[in-house]
Formats: sequence, C-alpha cells, structure tokens
Amino acid sequence: MGWPFTFDTARLRCERVRTDHLPELRRMHGDERVMEHLGGVFTDEQSIGYLARNLAHWDTYRHGLWIVYERDVARPIGRAVLRHLMLDGADEVETGYAFYEPYWGRGYATEITRACLSLGFEQLHLPSIVAVTAPANTASQHVLRKCGLHHERDFRRENETLSLFRMVMK
Repeated sequence: MGWPFTFDTARLRCERVRTDHLPELRRMHGDERVMEHLGGVFTDEQSIGYLARNLAHWDTYRHGLWIVYERDVARPIGRAVLRHLMLDGADEVETGYAFYEPYWGRGYATEITRACLSLGFEQLHLPSIVAVTAPANTASQHVLRKCGLHHERDFRRENETLSLFRMVMK
C-alpha cells in the first residue's frame, strides 16, 4: 500500500497540505486559542514560511502535515502532523495536532494521534515517535499519555521550556 496523501479515521478525514490551504493556515495561525501553546499567533509571513516548510517536507519525506475535517464536512477543523524534527542533533519524527476550540473535548485529538502513531509505526516502521508540548498544556499531555506516549524530559528551545513525550515501537 502506498503512503496516504489522505486518510480517514472513524470520524475524521485528513488530506495532505497543499498550496491552496494557505488561507486556512492563515485562519488557524490567527486564532489565539489554537495558537496559545504553539508559539502564539503567526504573522502572514510566518504562515507563508510554515506552508513552504511543510510542502518541502512532503516532497522530501512523503509525509508531514495534514488538514483535518470531520468526515462529511467541507470546512477544516484542524491539522495533524507526522514530520521530522531535529532535536538535540537527533532526527526524530514527531506527531502533533491542533484543533479549533469548538472541536476540543470531542476525542478528536486522541483519534488523530492514534492514527498518526499507527501510520508511523506500521507504514514507516519508525523505532519511536515523539511529541512536544508546552508544560502548561495539560490537556495535550493527557491525550499523549492516553495514546501511550510517556514523558521523557523537559528541555529548552528558543528560550522556551517544552515537554518531550515518546512512544517506542514494541
């Protein structure tokens, strides 16, 4: 089976990020609640750079950022990632997500995290997958633990303390 540019879960539909998703990324990056634990609201230039980096990641690795929808709805509700991350000189693959506030508390974060873990372990045969979150983001930490990731350590990056979680392939 080829790598999924799109994939579905029980309740969600995910499609590979494309250039025409820039307006959606701008909307997401301008939402203070979405960006609260993701470095804050982005400028337009930051959103353009984010899209360019994620398109290049897809070209290089054939996986990366997906835009997430409810199964039968046309308007995006968030994003999910399975992408490379340089961490202390090591090439890691991270999973992550961000949803608009009306979709919080519905189990979507858990559903998409489990799907990304499955893709990473079953199709990419990764030895481990990490997730990075702000120490204050206890809701995301709960999701990560529920999905089987374990807190490995806190670390500093760009004058910010972050928490690293990891799941190792069994």
